[in-house]
Amino acid sequence: MTAAGRKLVAEPVALVHHMAGRLPVGRGDHETDAGWVALLQVAAGQERDGDAVARVLGGIGWRVAGELPTYDAGFWARPTRGVLSLAGWNADGIGVLRHDPRARKLAQLALRA
Repeated sequence: MTAAGRKLVAEPVALVHHMAGRLPVGRGDHETDAGWVALLQVAAGQERDGDAVARVLGGIGWRVAGELPTYDAGFWARPTRGVLSLAGWNADGIGVLRHDPRARKLAQLALRA
């Protein structure tokens, strides 16, 4: 846990808002952009769809070897999806973020932050 997280551990609402303000995450613009798309999907309650992510990323100019990043898009979104999962709001396993209203709310808060 970060120092900021430790300070907010007794204030769960403030902690959630702090976390939301740090999303999306990534080591590069490609991961951050893919994270925004993943947040949109989760916030809307849509199933994870790597093809949709690839189309959106392609629409804003991302390419791999001149093609849409169909294979790469899912990997690029992993840091943001990982935060949602590691927050404990995906207890049923990988790929079911859309079914958990807490993950959906965190994504919605992140989009508003």
